[in-house]
Amino acid sequence: MAKKTLRLLNSQRVVSTLTHQLGTPVAWAAWLADQRRNDSDRRPPELLGYHLLPAFRSDSGQPLYLPADVKAFVAAVRAADPGMRPTSAEWFVVDDTPGIPWRTRRARRCIKPRVRPSIVGAPRKPRPPKADPASSGPAPI
Repeated sequence: MAKKTLRLLNSQRVVSTLTHQLGTPVAWAAWLADQRRNDSDRRPPELLGYHLLPAFRSDSGQPLYLPADVKAFVAAVRAADPGMRPTSAEWFVVDDTPGIPWRTRRARRCIKPRVRPSIVGAPRKPRPPKADPASSGPAPI
């Protein structure tokens, strides 16, 4: 018996990884729980023909997954359905004044995110030349 030290992912980490990588086509926590059930009279659920089963169990009975298994599952599902896109961060309007405790800072969901252009490092546009008042009259004949 060889003992190894491995990095494993618990169910919560797997749910957040799958949500981040594949979006939310299914409720991941419930889907993983259905995968772990051992009912002989029914087929385990699948996503595009793929399953994700835990590799180990902790002392407390919590299922643990290998990161390589999760990566392989994500790659296989993306190959089967390229339309599955990762979720993006949501936009919020916030007041980031320093000195305000986080409990009193409010974030309001933004409907249309506006990204202001950065002025740092942006090249300045040249100004048009000023008109000379002496040459502003009609052209000499």
